[in-house]
Amino acid sequence: MNNILELKNISKNYRNQKKVIVLKNLNYQFKKGKTYSLVGPSGSGKSTLLNILCLIDRPSKGSLLVNKQKINFDENKKNDLLRSNNFGIIYQEKNLLNDFTALENISLAGIANGMTLNESLNQSEKILKKLQLYNRSNHLPSELSGGENQRI
Repeated sequence: MNNILELKNISKNYRNQKKVIVLKNLNYQFKKGKTYSLVGPSGSGKSTLLNILCLIDRPSKGSLLVNKQKINFDENKKNDLLRSNNFGIIYQEKNLLNDFTALENISLAGIANGMTLNESLNQSEKILKKLQLYNRSNHLPSELSGGENQRI
């Protein structure tokens, strides 16, 4: 199997009043087609690691390879496109805009990826159909169940 993600000596530190080491010299290879779980107590660095893996955050040191290509964390636009085209992120919290409908919330990703509003709305309708939520297109997050919000 191919490595889809590879961590090489990944460390992450934060500096407030003192240096806080969150991740230290992590090495791991994620294989294509496998399922992985991150478990640990609150504050152990799970979200930090996920944010690095998804190119949302950058490590303090070390490197991340995606499909054997080393990520340059200074290439924001390139990384944004890589993430939007290759990563699916389901957050614990819904992270939806409360004043936008389900359709509008989904369409924001397409617009951010350079689609026109109409292209994005059309694509978003297809997504809602796949999620079996088309009949909820014009509902606000407050009008949806927790599971529906998470799928949106």
